[in-house]
Amino acid sequence: MKKHKTGIFSGSFNPIHIGHLALANYLCEYEGLDEIWFMVSPQNPLKTQSELWSDGLRLKLVELSINGYPHFQASDFEFHLPRPLTACIHWKSYALLIPNGTSISLSALTTGRVSTVGISRSVS
Repeated sequence: MKKHKTGIFSGSFNPIHIGHLALANYLCEYEGLDEIWFMVSPQNPLKTQSELWSDGLRLKLVELSINGYPHFQASDFEFHLPRPLTACIHWKSYALLIPNGTSISLSALTTGRVSTVGISRSVS
């Protein structure tokens, strides 16, 4: 059985732009990802909160930008995680999104590279 490969594209998307979409499209087309979740981050550690547009506006712009891309999905998942966000919190939390009994490959997209972490949840 082929594993479903999901890419996690986490960022502030302040604002989302054609480069984000081109990278995500390339990774689905040429790197074998089945889908990409655009996770809008509530805080970028390289930006002050005053530099960021509101969470809701950035999420809405992502939703509008990916409309018509069947392999892309917008998510406010990170808005509901404890802060400050760390990589450990991210990966443990992402694993909870996976239905029991499935095994998928989650991929973090950073600077055009795909870092894959295999995660599975067994039926309990």
